[in-house]
Amino acid sequence: MKRNYVVPPAFAPSPSPWPDLGGGPLAIVLPCVDVRLSPEQALSLATLRRWAPEVPRFLVVPEGLTPDWAHDDFHLLAIPAAAMASVADYNRMMLTPWFYRLFAGFGAILIFQTDCLLLRDDLAAWAARGWSYVGAPWFSSKRGRRLKGVGNGGFSLRRPADALAALESDAFSPWPRYGQQFRRFASFKHGGLLARTLAAARRDAAAEPLGTRFVRHFQRPEDEFWSDYAPFFHHAYRLPPPRAALDFAFEPRPADCLALNGGRLPLGCHAWAKMDRAFWLERLAERDPSLLEVLHSDEPSV
Repeated sequence: MKRNYVVPPAFAPSPSPWPDLGGGPLAIVLPCVDVRLSPEQALSLATLRRWAPEVPRFLVVPEGLTPDWAHDDFHLLAIPAAAMASVADYNRMMLTPWFYRLFAGFGAILIFQTDCLLLRDDLAAWAARGWSYVGAPWFSSKRGRRLKGVGNGGFSLRRPADALAALESDAFSPWPRYGQQFRRFASFKHGGLLARTLAAARRDAAAEPLGTRFVRHFQRPEDEFWSDYAPFFHHAYRLPPPRAALDFAFEPRPADCLALNGGRLPLGCHAWAKMDRAFWLERLAERDPSLLEVLHSDEPSV
């Protein structure tokens, strides 16, 4: 079954007053709706603690949820429950200005879902490169080795200032600026989707910027917006080439990604247990075998 990303237009939680989350060059944002963690999720968090111990971490949970696992090393941020009630609601949250205003004091944020792994300690160096958005590249086909774009949002580095600039923009430049945009919008399907969504946004009478109205009518995964659509709204929006982004993250076909990246492991990965559990457990055993102990712990969620 295909996921439905359509949510009621009235969904627009706006925390008030805005919490003061501080600021700095980088923060890690971990969205979570699980009271307890599976052993695989506990391993994901163990890698985060292992290779980014000094980076500020925010645990984003719906109001009313109390995690039953050790999270004292996170800043707990409870947001309106409606923002994380479903996949569609989460998707919408990641396209709304209020979410990025929460982290406006940080130069970059790493979105780290509970099915990710962190594999190296150079996260700060990646943040310093100034990309507006980078996620694990997508392949153009199930078997081919050509990469079509950057990339998946589950493990992604984002600049809140650039996200806000795109969402709060009233400008739209009709010319694709990146190769992945040319490839996507050359197709009738995606070119038509862009035209229909833009037309709906311009008909929308709400007193909001064009970018915000556009995402209200956008019915695709949020990472597709940040990968392909956001550059139309912000002239300074910067994406890395897909081959360069391979060094940032893998998602599908990690063995192929490893070969394309010259045998070098990426900074991290998304959906590791789903895509190729054995591959990633072998890589972790090479990196730090002590991390795997959490899979056999009597209290894996701690």
